[in-house]
Order: sequence, then structure tokens, then C-alpha cells
Amino acid sequence: EQLLQFSENYELPSKGCQYVSLTLDYPFITLEEHSRFMVGVTLPQHLSPKGFGIYEIPSGEYAIFRFKGLYHELNRAYRHIYL
Repeated sequence: EQLLQFSENYELPSKGCQYVSLTLDYPFITLEEHSRFMVGVTLPQHLSPKGFGIYEIPSGEYAIFRFKGLYHELNRAYRHIYL
């Protein structure tokens, strides 16, 4: 909720910013109830959020997937990707 409120306060979606998530665990090893995720929003260079940390993703090649659905279905989507 805090991330969504922050995003709305600064009108980030209208500025081309996107919501992102990173999985920190391999779904074949980690049980669903122990899976960890990072969620965030991309930011313009000039914006420094108060009360939030900044995590810069190093440049490189990454697989990108769009997920539409309920949060509790997300781990199932990750398992489908890695199969």
C-alpha cells in the first residue's frame, strides 16, 4: 500500500514509471510460503524517495514477463516460467 500511495502522490505511472518485482528464491527449491520478493517502481533520476530504499539493478540481459492476476497466483506463474 505504501508503494502504491507513493507512486500516486508523485504521479509516477503518468511519467512512464513501471512497477517491478524481483524474486529472490528459486521456485524449485524454496517452498511457496517461504518465497521472497522485492517489489518497487522505476523512478526518474531526480527523485529520491523518503522512507524507501533505492535498489539499482545492474545492466545486463534479463528475462521480462508481464503478470496479470492475483498476488497469491504469482508463485505459480514463476514456477511455470522456470519449467
